[in-house]
Amino acid sequence: MNVTLPIDEIIAAVQGRKVGLLTNGVFWLEQAGDDLTGVVKRACRELVVLYGEHGPRGCEGGGEPSSRKSKRLDAKTRIELDPYLRCEIRNIAALAKDPDLQAISDLELLVVGMPDIGCRHYTYKGAGSHLMAMAAKLGKSVIVVDYPNPVGGELVEGNYPDPIFYKNLEAQGKRTFLWFGAPLTYRYGMTMAELMLMAKDYLKLDVDLRVIKLQGWRREMYWQDTGWPYLPLDPSIYTADTTLAFQCTGLFQGTSVSWGIGAANPFEVIGAPWIEDDRLLEALRRRNLPGVTWLRAHFVPRWVGERTTWKRWAGQVCNGVKLHVTDRRALRAAQVQLTLLVELFRLYPDKFRFVVHTFTGDNEPERDHWPTDHRLEDEQWADRLEAGEGVDTILAEWQAASRKFEEM
Repeated sequence: MNVTLPIDEIIAAVQGRKVGLLTNGVFWLEQAGDDLTGVVKRACRELVVLYGEHGPRGCEGGGEPSSRKSKRLDAKTRIELDPYLRCEIRNIAALAKDPDLQAISDLELLVVGMPDIGCRHYTYKGAGSHLMAMAAKLGKSVIVVDYPNPVGGELVEGNYPDPIFYKNLEAQGKRTFLWFGAPLTYRYGMTMAELMLMAKDYLKLDVDLRVIKLQGWRREMYWQDTGWPYLPLDPSIYTADTTLAFQCTGLFQGTSVSWGIGAANPFEVIGAPWIEDDRLLEALRRRNLPGVTWLRAHFVPRWVGERTTWKRWAGQVCNGVKLHVTDRRALRAAQVQLTLLVELFRLYPDKFRFVVHTFTGDNEPERDHWPTDHRLEDEQWADRLEAGEGVDTILAEWQAASRKFEEM
């Protein structure tokens, strides 16, 4: 394998202790022939699995981190149990707005063993920073088992957030499990351990934080270069290629089109019944963006899972485009995403808009910037895009911000 982790070091760290492991069940350790949960469970005295948005095994729908909790409560003890893991589990993401220190007060050691996708509004790193902040208040030690950034550690792209944005959210009591705590560019090129170290420093957390380091990982590596098998980070990030597509289409979760949830290629396709695929395809190909080509896409989003699953245009044929990456090192995800947004606003000014999230099947929800503002951590960009501002102007500002972030 090209990249490894010191299994013996992990085992020694948790040996004989009651451990709270923050994970989503897909942290596979090829050298051990098991995932991180199994390795820790065999070595520690008692394991409590702490989980984030997509549940303790990474297979639950997004958006509502406690959706299945009532089904897992023991009738007598009211403790949440997982029959597959055969241990107690506790929901950390649900504590984002109101941290309950009792949730971890009985644990002797906390371990962050979460994957990450390399994009700011992906939530797992937020669960890690929440847990670390809680640990600091209780004087508990935290170990971070590092995880490769699947889209590499060289490229930094996208906007740098307005620091006032989340300070205002905090003041209004609107903190959510998207919140990491430290400002990041949209694509930041950092591993999970680097993120936790950054959060500790930025938030001035007085916590004993230890890192179990990756061995052999280099910044130019994408997931395909690590030698690790890929397990889906959540129900919609099916393949290693999807981790890169997510950087290009993540903002479309707050728009009036489908981004393929419930279809075969989530985040790799964009479509709606009213899109004329040839027209959009021609507009995108004229842009001649590096590292990507565009294909026609026709798909039918399905209602899958429970009410936590996105249902934009469910059951209807959507026309649009499929993003096909031809050179991941040449691809500039921020440029791709901006281009898609600008062209859709230009071609369909009466149909394409930023909207509120919906779990009800409502395909014509009211215009609402909040989901997009939340992901961009700034309130100006949605307005500017809707006003017809061009790709080059916005991209130049984002590139300048990215350079400042790299220099930090």
